[in-house]
Amino acid sequence: MTSNRSTRGYRWPHCGGGCLFFAACLLAGPPLSAAPPEEPYSESSLPSQYYISPSDRSAPQQPLVSTQLPSESTLPGSSQPPASSQSAAVTGAPTGPAPDNPPPGNLPSESQLPSSSAGDRGAAAPDSLEAVLAASRDRTPWLRLVEAEHTAPIRALELDVSGQNLFTAGEDKLVHHWRLAGAPRGDWQHHATYRWQVQRAERGTILTLLSSDNELYLAGDGAEGQQGEIVGLNTATGGWLAPMVDPQRGHHSPILSLKLLSGGPGRRIVALDQQHGIGLWTQDVNSGTWSFRGLRPPDVTQQFQFGPLEVIAPQTVICASHTQSWTIDWIDVSSGRTTRQLRRDAPLVNNQALALALQRAAEHFRSTQGRDFSSAELLPLIRDHHGQSVTCLAVDAASGTVAAGDDLGFLYVWNAAGQLALKAVASFAGYRFENLAFSRDGTSLAAVANGVHSADSIVQWWSLRPGAAPTLMREVRRNHAIHAAVFDSAAANLLLTAGRRIEVLPNQQPAAPRAIPEQPVIAQPTRVAFATSLPYRWKIDVDNQETAFDGQAVQWLQTDAAQW
Repeated sequence: MTSNRSTRGYRWPHCGGGCLFFAACLLAGPPLSAAPPEEPYSESSLPSQYYISPSDRSAPQQPLVSTQLPSESTLPGSSQPPASSQSAAVTGAPTGPAPDNPPPGNLPSESQLPSSSAGDRGAAAPDSLEAVLAASRDRTPWLRLVEAEHTAPIRALELDVSGQNLFTAGEDKLVHHWRLAGAPRGDWQHHATYRWQVQRAERGTILTLLSSDNELYLAGDGAEGQQGEIVGLNTATGGWLAPMVDPQRGHHSPILSLKLLSGGPGRRIVALDQQHGIGLWTQDVNSGTWSFRGLRPPDVTQQFQFGPLEVIAPQTVICASHTQSWTIDWIDVSSGRTTRQLRRDAPLVNNQALALALQRAAEHFRSTQGRDFSSAELLPLIRDHHGQSVTCLAVDAASGTVAAGDDLGFLYVWNAAGQLALKAVASFAGYRFENLAFSRDGTSLAAVANGVHSADSIVQWWSLRPGAAPTLMREVRRNHAIHAAVFDSAAANLLLTAGRRIEVLPNQQPAAPRAIPEQPVIAQPTRVAFATSLPYRWKIDVDNQETAFDGQAVQWLQTDAAQW
């Protein structure tokens, strides 16, 4: 997401017998401070039923107005900022931006064609760019890469209930649909691409995905996300569904997490927004329309970075409280009341629950302080210290096991009785758990810790066998942040985001990790330039090789054919 992180160092008290101060040893950051939100740009370019473009006007003689795409005067180095507008939405109705002001008169709008008209040249060919634009709703060309991979970091992963369909999305505001082609190796092949928005593609991110039968729901921070809009699509037909939004009673900040609450007569979706308001969306089985009911009011003074949320069918939502001595709360969706709480200082199942954290603390102090501390000296540091907020949450409904991470860098695992079976750390060098995932059989837990002051990460693979203490089976480090993780249906592989690709980490350690897609196709351009005059032409520098394209004639150009 686009929020900025704020972090704070923590000073630890001296432990038994020595003057030992530990500044920012696990590191974490409290929730983001309340800052007035930036006025969002309206960037809607959803399918036709979701937006109103200038070409929808009843009077065809009215001149077209550029819909939000900035003119060349807003390129780097220009003093003129892009225009912005607020978009309004109504539940079950088309949503979209009001027409923007026309661009400055000294530069053409993106919707303008060259001065010579179609009448001067005769009728346009039906497949020409001019004919395509004339038939479009906003008559505006958009430049997009069409490849079977992401063009920006992935933020969300979703595996459907069959385990055969994987959905990925992120900062390019694309959803890629992958299908499992072979087992047990697990080869994933690209099946389809679903496009959320295209205008101002650098603004906005898909933050969460939810699969339900043949329908996929997505939400995030973008044109259709500022008011907590949730968009759905049918993955069998590729058709988009009416967006879910309630301007009066619903969310008023981007959605961070979506969960499906099964067991009711109709489809029910629980959503948590950036202000940590929680709402229940219920679909009418006859009309298919959605209604909203709030379960927890938002904290309008805060903008949170993380969205810890889980559900247990048919009536329970699990979330973290906002109190400084946080708890993990069970909320009944019928009454809205909290029916159960897990405490961060819950009784330990046994001392084995702290074994890894004590070992990591001893190693850290040995390397930084040059001396050894006993377990008895280190025990208060691990047992009695906690973060101020929860960063991630996961639950295994069958066993009742719950896992959570806090902003100080601790990992907690509670058993069904509410006892702490595990309190662990990834490292004492500034890492914070931000992603958790249980395998479908509940016997494995993946815990991903990202560096707070660095771009690397640590992945822990825990074994959770009934009657046995949690055991760390595998730990790997990566030189990039990991934003999402999910086990495949057989828990043979762990899928992790890795920039624009997905890493497939096998359960068997000798097996080498793989990637989805296995070979990247898209190279990152180092420079993009536009021609100084019409028609629209652009030049791209990729791997020190320049190529130019004429967007009007739809053909390649010599790079010296225009002034750039």
